[in-house]
Amino acid sequence: PAAAHISEAFGTRRVRKTYFALVEITQPIARSGSAVDHLISRGRNTFVATSHGQGGEARTDWTIMAEGTASTALLRARPVTGRMHQIRVQLSAMGCGILGDQLYGAGSEKASRLMLHAFDLSLQHPDGSDMTLAAPLPDDFLAVLDEYGIPTGASPAMPAAE
Repeated sequence: PAAAHISEAFGTRRVRKTYFALVEITQPIARSGSAVDHLISRGRNTFVATSHGQGGEARTDWTIMAEGTASTALLRARPVTGRMHQIRVQLSAMGCGILGDQLYGAGSEKASRLMLHAFDLSLQHPDGSDMTLAAPLPDDFLAVLDEYGIPTGASPAMPAAE
């Protein structure tokens, strides 16, 4: 019964997922200033990806958490839908490939692994209570953030930017 409850919660989009992604911004922009000006100016955004009427809806809410060196930024992504590789594909399409992503992003020359971290998952427990499962950023992720000059704050759990 618990597995069926959780499966149904995912299927009806009642599970909130939070990811952190370290991206390299490569899309050319016409505006002068910071490498992430074009993203910051848009702030919190919902991104919908479709391909000439093919495929299904894919929506992700994202927020810039911090800007680093070498045209990098740390993003918080909250997928509304749950398509395979959704965050990776959407960020790549925006010119913000995830470091270490050899399929869609900046590849292994920028990081030794995919710099996408499933930070937390919130859902209703079968008993009706709310529950959140959290995984702080691992040491290797924090080391890459430090390498690119992205502040991590006092805690490995990045503060929420609202």
